[in-house]
Amino acid sequence: MYDLTDPIIEAIVQARVRMLFNHPFFGNLATRLKLVDASKWCKTAATDGRHLFYNRDFFKKHTADEVVFIIAHEVLHCAFGHMGRRKPSYNPKIWNMACDYVINYTLTKEKIGTMPKCGLYDAKYTDELLAEEIYSLLISSGASEQDTLDQHLEGDETTDGYTFEPGSGHGDSNLDGKAKENPDPGTETGVDYTILPPVYTADQIRELQHEVTAAMINAVQSNTGNAPACIVRLIDEFVSPQLNWKEILEGRIKSLYKSDFCFTKFSRRTLTSECIFPGMKEGERIDIAVSIDTSGSISRDMVREFLSEVKSIMEMFTDFRIDLWCIDAAIYNHIVFTPDNMSEIMEYEPAGGGGNDFPLNWSFMQENSIIPNMFVVFSDGYPCGSWGDPDYCDTVFVIKNNWGQSIVAPFGTTVYMNE
Repeated sequence: MYDLTDPIIEAIVQARVRMLFNHPFFGNLATRLKLVDASKWCKTAATDGRHLFYNRDFFKKHTADEVVFIIAHEVLHCAFGHMGRRKPSYNPKIWNMACDYVINYTLTKEKIGTMPKCGLYDAKYTDELLAEEIYSLLISSGASEQDTLDQHLEGDETTDGYTFEPGSGHGDSNLDGKAKENPDPGTETGVDYTILPPVYTADQIRELQHEVTAAMINAVQSNTGNAPACIVRLIDEFVSPQLNWKEILEGRIKSLYKSDFCFTKFSRRTLTSECIFPGMKEGERIDIAVSIDTSGSISRDMVREFLSEVKSIMEMFTDFRIDLWCIDAAIYNHIVFTPDNMSEIMEYEPAGGGGNDFPLNWSFMQENSIIPNMFVVFSDGYPCGSWGDPDYCDTVFVIKNNWGQSIVAPFGTTVYMNE
């Protein structure tokens, strides 16, 4: 709980409440951010996607409407994924300017709060442009470096941890300009965020962005028509695959053996097709594990569709091993399919009906020494907790649900089983 007797905390909380009522998309994302008084290193405001870092003196200078604008500004840094996007060759200050131009244009266009006088704005840098495009325009026009509204957290991708550059628009940390790496993103483990800025690896930044992306999708879908058009376009790119999901899944599996197809063996799909498809070379076997979500939110029709697609995977190859099981709060009916028993897929009996404990998939594979070339998870995309182990093997999540929502898994490849 926050101390609402603190005038700065009160101003920020009130601004977020106003956003929830007047601009729900921004309000939903803003209330995710944990408030951290970072006055010792942050000169204005900053965010990493989990925290809103603020300088008390900076916030004291601004009106209630300007505080709304500043918080919404931080929200869009998260939404656009600006942290970690700067290329090593980019001038940090010019890049920060490019990011602020597109954000400030968007907020001004959407009439969200009032832009402080220190904000950068130029009508020619619209929300139709990416920050990278604005950066190129600034460089080609010989733009001079200017201070930005806030401090931008991002770092040097050539190192294991992200270090901050004093005086370049980033948060200063300690005397030598480098903060200790924080081993647990989003927590105070390892670093006191009131004294030092967080320092993240590239993988941790990707993890943070996955969280923001999922929050954006939920915010857009629960507040249709509220999000800026540029955000809606961005979400469409996340949740509307350009290829049929079956093509995506088939391509991901076949990519494991790019040069191992030939016409001396043909695919079983040839039997029902006017075209001849190449099969796997003799002696090559595709080894896949498949988990079918049978939790309470999965209908019998969905399970039948999942099993039908497992059969389709079998028909792609002349030789295969597929470890198949069902999962809810436990693992059920594990069976190994090969070409010798593939007809039994039509008699496979699913089991389950409880909550879905995704990590059990990986525990089960480890306990049974199952190390597949690829792990395919058929689900509605609603695990009860963690999605599982991102490092065990290549994973593809095939998501289908009846609520019109598309979920982005925090690792692996996500495809959508759309009609």
